[in-house]
Amino acid sequence: MSSWGGTHRTEHSDGDIEHQRPVQSVCTIGNTRRDKMNTKLPASAPNPYAAVNTEMGYQPSRSNVAWTGVLWSVGFAIPLSALMGLVFRFPVPFVGYVSGFDAILPSMIGVLFYGVALGGFIVIGVLGAIAAITVAAIHPEQAGQRNWIRLISLVITTACLFCLAILDKVIGPW
Repeated sequence: MSSWGGTHRTEHSDGDIEHQRPVQSVCTIGNTRRDKMNTKLPASAPNPYAAVNTEMGYQPSRSNVAWTGVLWSVGFAIPLSALMGLVFRFPVPFVGYVSGFDAILPSMIGVLFYGVALGGFIVIGVLGAIAAITVAAIHPEQAGQRNWIRLISLVITTACLFCLAILDKVIGPW
């Protein structure tokens, strides 16, 4: 008898070969037997690869939510700086304020300088994390949570970049 699947073949003494119904293959690994023909788990069995569920749905940890806010806030900074330079103006280090189509690339480089060298990404990231944790506490459904985190991160980053763009009006020329 073959345990590799297919049909079971029996040879009789008179030379006839009889094919019977398919045989269920059995794989033995250590002390575990698994039926290869029936690999579907019962509906009540938990999926070990699924995220942890609660009665309200998937609840990500606070650190995951916070990192989501950080990444969205910092991720919005570069494209928004290009848009700010195109539509309004943006301060570029060692150049001054630039605007228009010629300001797109310098404003993106400028926001990298302000973000990395002067710690602007830390400020935007901390504000994004605080906003994301607040949204997660107020809005527990994950689908709505994601949209609110994106929206608030966009608003935070836009506000920070706008403050940078009008800083000379607040503290004077620099």
